[in-house]
Amino acid sequence: MGFRLEGDQVRTGPAVVEAPVAPEVVAPPPEVPAQEDQPPANEDQPPVEHEVQVPQDAPITPQFQPSSPLNPEVDIPSFPPQPEAQASTSFGGPFVPPELYSFLNDKFDTITSSIQQMSEAFELRVQRLENSVSAQFIKQKEAADYAAQRFNRLIGTLADASLELKEHQDKLEKVLEGILANSQQNLFNIQEAVNQISKTRLSFAHMVDDLEGMKNLSAHIDEEMSALKEEFKSLHSRGGTAGSSSSSQPISIDFSVLQATMRGGAPGHEDEPRRDERAEQQAPAPQGPVLPLPPPVDYGVFMQGLVQAMQTQAHTQAALQAQLEAQAQVPAQDHGGPSTMERFKRMLPPSFKGERDSLLAESWMREIEKIF
Repeated sequence: MGFRLEGDQVRTGPAVVEAPVAPEVVAPPPEVPAQEDQPPANEDQPPVEHEVQVPQDAPITPQFQPSSPLNPEVDIPSFPPQPEAQASTSFGGPFVPPELYSFLNDKFDTITSSIQQMSEAFELRVQRLENSVSAQFIKQKEAADYAAQRFNRLIGTLADASLELKEHQDKLEKVLEGILANSQQNLFNIQEAVNQISKTRLSFAHMVDDLEGMKNLSAHIDEEMSALKEEFKSLHSRGGTAGSSSSSQPISIDFSVLQATMRGGAPGHEDEPRRDERAEQQAPAPQGPVLPLPPPVDYGVFMQGLVQAMQTQAHTQAALQAQLEAQAQVPAQDHGGPSTMERFKRMLPPSFKGERDSLLAESWMREIEKIF
């Protein structure tokens, strides 16, 4: 395999050198002096070849660098100088001038230099390719290492997250257990509250019944008071000296009846013997001196105090009823002890004897404070 030059391009293949066509010049044969001591030339003897002088600076074979992986060995054909044809007089062979050899040597030098430049460029490109490949390999290795590091980090993060998730799950289970226990306790408390509310409603129903009874009692007291007031008015309008001693007896009797009524109802049969005894004691003696008449009673002041006491009692009952209705709307807690109605039943009305209006109001307030 060799190289050939076609124009400015170097082609691979067998080297074909075309010598320039020169006009054939037939040189006259040189005259050889005849020598006597030499025999005549034999025409059948082979011709003597005359060697052409080749310049010493013309390289016979091109010089190449030693073979390497980057600079492979290339077989370059060598063209040894062809022997010059014999310029015999008998045979008219072609004559190769020395300029052809110089031309060929120049071409071979050019080819050798171009091949050397191409090999250097190829080696440089191969080195660049090797460097780029090594750089890409390093980058890929770094990317693979980075991906492995990230994968390891992801695995570690998932492990930590699983541990934290387990801890949070345990905490959540504890919280849910506490919530369940609290909900059960709240349910039990709600049931107890419902039971207490039902009991409170029942007690308030009894209280309403007692209030109805108190209203009836108050109406009865009002009737008794109105009857007593009419009787006092009639006694005050009559007012005489003759019947003063006899009229004092029903007054005292009616007043005791009023007190007994306010304390808990109408007078019983036990009070009748006492009234008889009082009537006998207050009855005038049939014989003996006549005692002076007692001082007249100021019935106006007495009636005024009685009316104020009744008004105070009415206001107290209204306030008590409003408070009981408010307590019926909001369930009250069981503090123990007797109920409010029982304490109200046990309350005694204040006495009207020898008390002024302020003292009467204070006595009622003290009784109410004892209840509430």
